Amino acid sequence: MLKFFRTIRKKLIKQDTVQKPTSSAGKYLLYALGEILLVVMGILIALQVNTWNENKVLKRQEKVYLKLLKDDLSLQLEENQLQHSFLVKFKEDEERLTEFLAKRFQVEETQRPEVKLILTKLVIGRTYGIYDATYLDLTSSGNLVLISDQVLKNKIIQHYQIQHRDRNVINNNELNTFKELWTKLVDRNVLLLNPRFNELLSGNRLLEQDPRIGFLDKIYFKNLAEENNLILIRNVMAYKIASTTIGLSFLEESNIRIAELMSEIEPEL
Repeated sequence: MLKFFRTIRKKLIKQDTVQKPTSSAGKYLLYALGEILLVVMGILIALQVNTWNENKVLKRQEKVYLKLLKDDLSLQLEENQLQHSFLVKFKEDEERLTEFLAKRFQVEETQRPEVKLILTKLVIGRTYGIYDATYLDLTSSGNLVLISDQVLKNKIIQHYQIQHRDRNVINNNELNTFKELWTKLVDRNVLLLNPRFNELLSGNRLLEQDPRIGFLDKIYFKNLAEENNLILIRNVMAYKIASTTIGLSFLEESNIRIAELMSEIEPEL
């Protein structure tokens, strides 16, 4: 490029296309100014090419991060579906237990095993996970600036802020909020050990649930029907149903946000 301009400049001087000074010193001064101009143009062109190359590298990095973000969002959809399945099952059990509660647990003997099984599930929760490895990498490394679309960047930040909040609320409700109430139910012999735990307690007969103690059902259901226990179970159920409802609502909102994000990320890849 510089050789091309230099050739043109020499021809212009030679053909007197540009006005020449009368002295040879002026002629060489014009030649020197031309050289300087060519050098400046060369530097500007080199800077422009370097900037273009750097932008190209940054764009490739942005696409890598967006691809990883999309993969994380896909995993989050799978986690949401799994959590949703658990909560729907919890909701079915809660509705069924509410029916038994309305009857003050005065049920047929054939229904007693179902009542006991559902009651054992009151203390069962599921830890809700969040797939945010790429987002944490972006924020901790400062590479969040690589996301060139400001609107998309803001949506990504907002999504993960809400997602972290929802995760904490769901897990706190499932694992911590009702701990005190659950403890009271256990102390009053209202909650039984879930038979499914026997697999984990294999070898410890002292803790394993013995199916031969069914003759105690009469005493157990009489205990359930006591007024103070009914009130406590009703309170636990109220919290449990509210927690499940909130969790299902959060999952639905999360799925909507993820679908929107994935549709906006796709054209950038």
